[in-house]
Amino acid sequence: MARLLFCLMLVCSAMAFVGCSASQPKSGGGETKRKAPAQQQKSLQQLVSDMSSSDVATSEAALKSIRGMGKDAVPELMRMLGDPNPATRRNAVVALGEVGPPAADVAMEKLREMAEKDPDEGVRKAAANSVKQIETRF
Repeated sequence: MARLLFCLMLVCSAMAFVGCSASQPKSGGGETKRKAPAQQQKSLQQLVSDMSSSDVATSEAALKSIRGMGKDAVPELMRMLGDPNPATRRNAVVALGEVGPPAADVAMEKLREMAEKDPDEGVRKAAANSVKQIETRF
């Protein structure tokens, strides 16, 4: 009886293991698959939104993640510079400053323009700071 119970547990465990591994996506050679562009944009948009969090750990983690994306984040951050929401524009400006050169060099002209002409004072200040931040890291 004990042996039968042991064999039954062994078979159930094996079936559970096979079921779990069968549902896992397979990647050839242990490579990590890249996310589709829409998924990357969505996560970047969420990170930019998280930068406004009142929770310091959340906002710092978001900024660190964006910084880690480097040049991959720049096109979407550039698009966000035209967002109607000042908080989104400010966060995108700050993130570009954090990404820094050489990736954010393409944003310098727009950042300088925003430092002078953006209707929101917070965005203007953030843009001026990001310009300085990028220039000092050359």
